[in-house]
Amino acid sequence: MKKDISIFNLNSNVQNILNFQDKNVKGVAVFEGFMDALSFIEIQKSFSGEILVMNSIALLNKSIEHLKNYSDINLFLDNDNAGMKCKSLIIKSFPEAKDHSSAYSNHKDLNEFLMHRINNDVSINLGKNSIKFPPPDKLEEIKQEPEIRNSNSFKMKH
Repeated sequence: MKKDISIFNLNSNVQNILNFQDKNVKGVAVFEGFMDALSFIEIQKSFSGEILVMNSIALLNKSIEHLKNYSDINLFLDNDNAGMKCKSLIIKSFPEAKDHSSAYSNHKDLNEFLMHRINNDVSINLGKNSIKFPPPDKLEEIKQEPEIRNSNSFKMKH
């Protein structure tokens, strides 16, 4: 089976993988893999827009081509060499793209960040307004002191 990029449209009530793009969608969140995208959906339940999962860094050029359709590009890429290279190339093509990886800079990726929080029994909020991404100038605040509180909502069943 040939790998391809995957797109989820979270503007509708049904969250299906789409083979087309809704022309009304302006915002997109970009991930290297599905687990990071699913972690994002868990953290930002009220996100409205599309999610692009590259599935492979080898599909970066195809992803960049697809990103031309969006006016609001939000990057949630891995904090490793491949993720940084990918981020650099996307920002070179789209200088307005927003990098959010510093919000989870102590972790390899967003999924590892979420798993760390789950294992430590705390809930997460990447910003005060969970509908919007945290503004880039607020990421340093979030990095230093994410809004966390004790919660049973993330308890894993044994």
